Amino acid sequence: MSEPSVERLGALMSAIAHDLRTPLATIYGFGKTIERAGGLDDRQARFLSLMIDAAADMDRMIENVSQIGHVAEGRARVKAVATTTAALCAAAVAAIPERADGRHVVLVGGADGGVTTDPERASRALALVAEAALRLAPGLVEATIAPAGTAVRIGPFADELLPGLQAFGRDVPVEAARIVLADMGASLRVEDREVLVSFT
Repeated sequence: MSEPSVERLGALMSAIAHDLRTPLATIYGFGKTIERAGGLDDRQARFLSLMIDAAADMDRMIENVSQIGHVAEGRARVKAVATTTAALCAAAVAAIPERADGRHVVLVGGADGGVTTDPERASRALALVAEAALRLAPGLVEATIAPAGTAVRIGPFADELLPGLQAFGRDVPVEAARIVLADMGASLRVEDREVLVSFT
């Protein structure tokens, strides 16, 4: 049997993502219904909130797999327009859902730069990397994202996690971001405990 092509693997990833969404929507939907109905004690409400948050996290992971599949299949179309790295950073922060634990990503100042890219896809990819800074370092209360000329800096990442960020496939959201960014001509690399995303 011959090795499957990148396009066929992409189609499989898209199909898996699509099929996972239906049962996940059921879990999330009934969780929200129970939450609205009320009548739970504090412990039950906390457990339900954790379940709903986990379902929302899974939905974002499925979207990441779907994005990888679209790129692999060649279905992702880049809509490149002129924008700035500061605008991309602001859109990335706006795309990150509020966390129940209060940990967050903040936009900090830096040197703004003009770039030509697909703003929606680029900001979503930046949001994935910024969320990874929080997800991969449970003790981190605040991660930052900042324009750096024609690049964007995101971090900090714990030293022990940096090798994993550079290894292929170690983290699905980061890999989705890397693949989507590469499809738009951007690159992602680790530099001084931060991830630097460079736009051409």
